[in-house]
Amino acid sequence: MLLTIKDIDKSFFGVQVLRKINFSVEKGVVHGLVGENGAGKTTLMNILGGYIQPDNGFMILCDKPYKPKSPRDALNNGIAFIHQELNLFNNLSVAENLFLTNFPLKKPCFLKTINKNSLIQKSKTILEKLDLNIQPDTPVAKLSAGQRQMIEIAKALIADAKLIIFDEPTTSLTQYEANVLFKIINQLKLSGVSSIYISHNIDDVLKICDSVTVLRDGEVVANGQSSDFDKNSLISHMLGRSLDKFFPPKKNIPKNQILIKVKDLSLPGVISNISFDLYESEILGIAGLLGSGKTELASLLFHGASNLSGQIFFQNNDITNLSPAEKIKLGIAYLTEERRADGLCLDRS
Repeated sequence: MLLTIKDIDKSFFGVQVLRKINFSVEKGVVHGLVGENGAGKTTLMNILGGYIQPDNGFMILCDKPYKPKSPRDALNNGIAFIHQELNLFNNLSVAENLFLTNFPLKKPCFLKTINKNSLIQKSKTILEKLDLNIQPDTPVAKLSAGQRQMIEIAKALIADAKLIIFDEPTTSLTQYEANVLFKIINQLKLSGVSSIYISHNIDDVLKICDSVTVLRDGEVVANGQSSDFDKNSLISHMLGRSLDKFFPPKKNIPKNQILIKVKDLSLPGVISNISFDLYESEILGIAGLLGSGKTELASLLFHGASNLSGQIFFQNNDITNLSPAEKIKLGIAYLTEERRADGLCLDRS
């Protein structure tokens, strides 16, 4: 057994968020951890990753007591954590982020001079392994959220961990990139590396995980092989009740009134001649690979740009040059994919 978690408890300000958590992870398996928001998944993984300490209970890693005092301590013991919130330095290159704690050095090593050729070559190797078409000298600030997620995954692979914790890793990935990730996770499994895979995507969990633990209200309510569950049973364990309808049935609503009209929207090097209509009560999907411009398009519709050409109409009124504040007053909202960087004021309550 690679990892055993026994009777873990954790409370915050008198509120108990984990109660007697027990489960094990074998060597060379993918173990799924599922539950609703607030079930305790992230708290449990923060304990495993050395970010916080449990109130009670213990952990055993490779037949030895495991009590990580910090994330560095966890990594030194062979546990890597890929967070839902990314931990990258935007002012550094991809290569520098990948090897930030372990730069290849020129000989003699005591001079502490970075071997840039070796740094670039090693970075290319790991990026090619993840099927990422990104140059190692690219500043991270220029990457999309999905590309940054993949860089985090590359960092974990470089650490040569025994166990990698994936916390919602596909949130910002396209289906193609998610499939690349699943391929990498399977390769890790075949080489003896275990993974704990946290996700709300039950289909993905059943697809790639060998075993599953279900948390509800801070307690383990189900534990077993993935083959023991189907989608409905996992969701029932998560919610404590059956869920008859995942989404309301689609209604055939007549397309009478255009709410938003986008005409020949262009930004040099980003998007070119984008046109579409969005009708009232309609959900319009915009799809594409990383780098295709879909995220930039969404941002431009809300934020605009000084050299943006084309027109955006809302209820027949030209709003192309309105500020975000003015668009909010009209009832237009923007939910960014990077909530920490663009969606929240972290120094406010």
